[in-house]
Amino acid sequence: MSNSIANISAVLERVGDVFFSLNNDWQFEYANASAEYFFSKQDEELVGKNIWEVFPQLKQRPFYAACQLANEKKEAISLEEFYDKASIWYEKNIYPSANGFSIFFRDITKIKNAEKEIKIFTERFKLVTTATNDMIWDWNLLTDELWWNSNYNNLFGYDDKSVIHHIDDWVKSVYEDDRVRVKEGIYKVIELKQNFWTDDYRYVKKDGTILNIYDRGYVLYTDDGKPYRMIGSMLNITDRIKSENTILKEKKFSDSIINSLPGIFYLHDDKGKLVRWNKNLEKITGFSKKDIAAMASPLELFIEQDKDLILQKAREVFAKEFAFAEATFLTKKKEKIPLFFTGCKVDFDEGPGVAVIGIDYSEKKEAEQLLKKSYEDIRSLATHLTHIREEERKRIGREIHDELGQQLTAVKMDIAWIDKNTSNENEGVKNKLKNVIDLLDGSNKSVRRILTELSPGIIDNNGLVAALERLNTQFTSTTNVPVEFTNSKKSIQLNQEIANCIFRVYQEALTNIMRYANATKVCTSLSIQKDKMMVHIEDNGNGFDTSTDKNTKSFGILGMKERVLAKEGIFELMSTIGKGTKISIYLPYSP
Repeated sequence: MSNSIANISAVLERVGDVFFSLNNDWQFEYANASAEYFFSKQDEELVGKNIWEVFPQLKQRPFYAACQLANEKKEAISLEEFYDKASIWYEKNIYPSANGFSIFFRDITKIKNAEKEIKIFTERFKLVTTATNDMIWDWNLLTDELWWNSNYNNLFGYDDKSVIHHIDDWVKSVYEDDRVRVKEGIYKVIELKQNFWTDDYRYVKKDGTILNIYDRGYVLYTDDGKPYRMIGSMLNITDRIKSENTILKEKKFSDSIINSLPGIFYLHDDKGKLVRWNKNLEKITGFSKKDIAAMASPLELFIEQDKDLILQKAREVFAKEFAFAEATFLTKKKEKIPLFFTGCKVDFDEGPGVAVIGIDYSEKKEAEQLLKKSYEDIRSLATHLTHIREEERKRIGREIHDELGQQLTAVKMDIAWIDKNTSNENEGVKNKLKNVIDLLDGSNKSVRRILTELSPGIIDNNGLVAALERLNTQFTSTTNVPVEFTNSKKSIQLNQEIANCIFRVYQEALTNIMRYANATKVCTSLSIQKDKMMVHIEDNGNGFDTSTDKNTKSFGILGMKERVLAKEGIFELMSTIGKGTKISIYLPYSP
């Protein structure tokens, strides 16, 4: 028997747990080395001593109450206690018997710390699975059992009783057209011993509704490389897929619009990189889609001399929202195509950019050139006709002066001789002769007026200023409306054609005022600034609407304008109903 006790004692001395025995009077009968260390006393200091007397502080701990309960019920009691000073957890097991108590203290600090970490991890995992929108899943590859977080039930319409807990049931809920692909994909990852699996597929809710799902999983392996677990998450991407489909439809719609445009279209970002273009750009230039995508900027599409203009217009678009330009495309075959471009600022996914529409206006350009040439021909013809008319007026004026004027003078002289040689007694004849002489004087005045209108010889004799002053005098004598004339020089030497142009415009303007304006005052001026001559004729009359082509003065105004334009001048007309009219002409001046 003594050998058995010795063997048991040897075993107890080797174990790391605290072991001691107490008799029914709570006195130590035995304490192993770990107990001596725990109590900080030697065996001889413990054996035969009452535990509550040696360690009265133990009465304040749960251990005391547990010992009393074990003694009372004669049942084994276990409890866990934490010692703050040593930061150690002990599991205390009390075994009562007829002779006393056997007591084990086991250090469970590592276990408690591990439980604490597991608890923290579990709490965090629950928080993550609750906070995330994903459906978290855990697949036991050994049993094929599945675990889901609550998001799975909430999204797919299941509850704790009906939720899918087996991989085969999950596979059945994958949309039929995607099922084989998804199943083969996930098992292939496991078979090839890869870590990650991802896939997009359709998943059927409990009520039959189909959702788009993005799923990914991570495979866990044992140390010897056997897969035993797969953890993953499912994300509902139905709304995203719908948005992408909507965007795709809108892109197709916008593509159909820009491809239906009669001209070219392209869009570039603020760095000049081409982002989008229509089929016409490829068709007109001959460049392929790949060629255009490789271009550093749309400047490569233009002839060299237009590149600075296009770059300037692009900057103008960013500053002012819109810009317009005429420029020439250079095709892949080096052909030149003139285009009219409209650029506007747009905002898209990559940021601000420029959308450009170009219209081929080759035919329009040719038509404009023909129209311009035709207009120039007509203007040259009008100038020629005006010159011929002036020459014809001079010729007619000379003939009237040389023939009709001389004849009237001769007739007057003859009538005067007859009057002189007629006696005063013949009063009736004398009166008739006087009337004839008066008529001849009036005819001479009319002839002089007609000669002035036909050919302003006064310009040749006295200069332009004197000719304009005579027109003012004639206007005032006819209308009793004063003309306030201002001129910068009393005498001006001008090219004959320029002088005639000013005289005729001035004459036509005064004629229009006399006929239509009902003015009470007329102000005119003639001035010279460097190489420019300026003439202004302004009245305070009725005025008129310059926007209508039905105005009775339109042909007269058109004639004035064409005279000025034919001399490379500028013609301006400003008129307001009830506030009068102002005509200004600007002609090149060289003495």
